[in-house]
Amino acid sequence: MLFETERLLVRRLREDDAEALHGLLSDPEVMRYIEPTFTPERTRTFLREAGLCEPPLVYAVTRKQTGELIGQLIWHGWDDDAMELGWILRRELWGRGLAKELTGALLAREKRDVVLECSPDQTATRHLAEIFGFLQVPSQDGRPVFRRRGLWTSVERMTREITAILGKKAHSLWLYGSVVLDDFRLGWSDVDFLALSSGPLTAEEAERLLLLRQRLSAQEPGNPYYRCFEGIVADRDEYLRQDYTRVVYWGTSGQRVTDRVGEDVFARYELAKYGRPVFGNPDRSLFREPDRGSLVRAVRDHLRGIRSCAVRTDESLYSCGWLLDMARCMYTLRFGDVIGKSKAGQWALEEGLFPAEDDLRQTLAIRNDPQAYKNRPAVKAWLRGLGDTVQRCADVLEDELRRMPPQP
Repeated sequence: MLFETERLLVRRLREDDAEALHGLLSDPEVMRYIEPTFTPERTRTFLREAGLCEPPLVYAVTRKQTGELIGQLIWHGWDDDAMELGWILRRELWGRGLAKELTGALLAREKRDVVLECSPDQTATRHLAEIFGFLQVPSQDGRPVFRRRGLWTSVERMTREITAILGKKAHSLWLYGSVVLDDFRLGWSDVDFLALSSGPLTAEEAERLLLLRQRLSAQEPGNPYYRCFEGIVADRDEYLRQDYTRVVYWGTSGQRVTDRVGEDVFARYELAKYGRPVFGNPDRSLFREPDRGSLVRAVRDHLRGIRSCAVRTDESLYSCGWLLDMARCMYTLRFGDVIGKSKAGQWALEEGLFPAEDDLRQTLAIRNDPQAYKNRPAVKAWLRGLGDTVQRCADVLEDELRRMPPQP
C-alpha cells in the first residue's frame, strides 16, 4: 500500500489488474485529453512497463471498502526536485471529490515540489491546481504546467534568507521535530528549527528576521510552508547557557524579539539525537542530550498542562492532538526515547494503552490527512466533546508516572 484516504486506498498495480485497468483506459471520454484509447494488448504492455516496473510510474486507486480498482494514480519523478502527480478515474465517479481527496492526501505527506501537467481544456485539473496553491510555470510544449513548492525547497529558501541576514555570523541551522522524525503532515505539523549565530543578534538583524515568514509567504502566495516554521534565532553561546540578550522567536500565535525563551526538553533531546543540519557546522555534540530524569520531569510538566488546559476542548484539530501527545509521553516513559506522534499513536493503539480506542483511531485518521477533516461539522462536534476522553487518557499517563522509580 502506498497510502490511504477516507474512501480510497492506493497500492501497487498487479498483473491481475489488467482487465479492470483496460476498462478504465479504453473509455473514450476518460482518455479524451490524454491519448488514444488502449487496446487489451496496449493495456498489458502499459501495465508491465509503467505499473510493474521498479519504481512504478503509476499506481492502482481502489475503493477502501471493496478493493475494487476504480482508477490509476500517476506519481513519478519530474525533475531532480519534483514529482509529477496525475490521476485517471472512472467516468461515473467524476464530480465526487475523489481527485481532490487523492491530491490533498499526497500533498500532506510529500516534501518535494509537486507538478501537475494537463491539457488547456482540462478545467477540473486547473481548478484543483488553484485550490492547492500550484502556480503555472513555463512549459516547452505549450501544455499548462503547474508547480507547487515542496517542503524541502521552502527549507532551502528559508535557510538562505536567514543566513543572508546573519551574514558572516551565521553558524548553523538545524531541523528537528516531525520533519526529521518522518511525521510531517501539512495542516497539522510545524517545521521546527533552530538557527544559531556566532555572536549576539543586533537590533537590526532581529528586526529583519522578525517578520521573515510573512514576507516570504507574501512573495509566494501559493506556498503553505513558510507559515509552518517555528523556532528561534539566537547566539550559539547564549543558547548553550540559556541566557539571552536578544533572541527572535517564531511561534504558533505570533513572533517576538525577546530575551527569554523557555527550554523545551523534548526539543533538546530531538536536536541531540535526531537533529538535521541544513547549514553550517554539522556537529550534533553541540547539544547535550537530556538524561532520563529530565525526560520524566518533562512528561510530568506536560501532564500538568493537560490537566489545566484540556478539561474542555474546542473545534481545533489540536484538541485530539492531546491523545497523540500522551501516547508519545507513554512511549518516552517506557523506552526513554522520543518518536513521531503518528507512530506513538499507532503503538498505543496496538498495545491497548488508552480506554478510548475509537477516538484514537479517529485521531490517527485526521493526523494522516488533516486537510480532509478540518471543516467537517461532525468532526468539529466530536472535537468539542473530547475533554472527558482526554482526561481519562491522562489518568493512564498519571498511573504510568506513579509506577516510575524515583528519578535523580
